[in-house]
Amino acid sequence: MTKFLVCKKHIPQLLILILITIPGVVAAYLAIFGAFNNASVKYDPLLIHQSAAIKSNYKGPILYKYKSGIGERITSVGYMAYLEIINTSDINTRINSYAMEFKIADAWIMIPHLSISDPLNVFWANNSNIKDCSRLDFRDKLLEDKLRNIELSPNQSIHGWVFFEWPKTLREAVPHEEGIRYTFENNREDIVIQEISTEKTTNLAASLDGGYWDFYDNNRVDLSKYKYLPVIDLLEYYENKK
Repeated sequence: MTKFLVCKKHIPQLLILILITIPGVVAAYLAIFGAFNNASVKYDPLLIHQSAAIKSNYKGPILYKYKSGIGERITSVGYMAYLEIINTSDINTRINSYAMEFKIADAWIMIPHLSISDPLNVFWANNSNIKDCSRLDFRDKLLEDKLRNIELSPNQSIHGWVFFEWPKTLREAVPHEEGIRYTFENNREDIVIQEISTEKTTNLAASLDGGYWDFYDNNRVDLSKYKYLPVIDLLEYYENKK
């Protein structure tokens, strides 16, 4: 696992560090660096662990029903991961945003985030049959909800599920990623970019056995009456109407 940290507060220091490779500027570097060093505190603000993940094909068995301005729609979850975020700094911090990318053919591709507003509207299509779906229960298991309401104290950790949809360029087949990386930004504008092992992908049964999620009840739900529309496509539709 490789972790990279870029702190916006420290960019001037990083630029000065580059100067030390140029002969004759070491003394100037030492004087300027001392001033910047007194003005900012150095720390690794966050550590990210991914303990489980599930990857599915486009229009796969994990479905999310959501409300929109054009009625209720369903979309499929392409990738979901169970993350733990640890505040490794010595001061309180709050997560403002996060993103995830796949490395495919030596290029990093952004995977659109899927925000789950109703934790009881995620379903599992039994035998991939959209007319025979089991409701899943993600109450108290969504990382985004927790991040919205919690400020992490030093050494405090928080964990939960995050969800993503496939972009149009990755919908023909389940993508085979060469790497995964997450980007988190906190309320101090610190940006942490961390690569995650791709060996943590698991299946539904393993996630259930591990207590990562539960079925809400034994009732079956027919989702075939809802039109299929990825949220990212809906947002693009609204954007084009402006």
